[in-house]
Amino acid sequence: MKNYINKVLILLLNMVFCFSYSQETKPMNDKNTLQELVQDYKLWSVTEKPYKIEKIEHLYVHTDDLLAFDLMSPEKTVIKGWENYKAIWEPAMQNFDTWTITQINDVEITVDENMALTTLIFAGEGQLKDKTPVQGEFHSTLIWKKMDDSWKIVHEHVSGPVKR
Repeated sequence: MKNYINKVLILLLNMVFCFSYSQETKPMNDKNTLQELVQDYKLWSVTEKPYKIEKIEHLYVHTDDLLAFDLMSPEKTVIKGWENYKAIWEPAMQNFDTWTITQINDVEITVDENMALTTLIFAGEGQLKDKTPVQGEFHSTLIWKKMDDSWKIVHEHVSGPVKR
């Protein structure tokens, strides 16, 4: 009987330890995943022509829940929904002959359950098709929602230039 009680106690202690460990490591695992996804922001670089928005679509929610405050469109700075976002950005990226996101710095990540916030500064440089050079540093705030075990951007705010 004593042997049985010892085994039960060891089993219970292992369960408590495993549950506690998984609860402590979950935010760290989410932070690591989000760090990798933030680096995928470099996929906005024009490396093939024509630019394919499919390269970045894994980052975003594909519903009307997407809300972006952006600076690219001369007509619209508030973009609601994935289809509207895509309709602005895909043609806009066709205006670039080259565009490379050269750095992603000052990344801050806050995770809470199924929502996360990332802030970052990215630098890019390139050239429009008319040979006009383009370069700058931009702020980006991204709000992510965990959906079916995947993190998706539900809100994006890009502004610039960065003034330090």
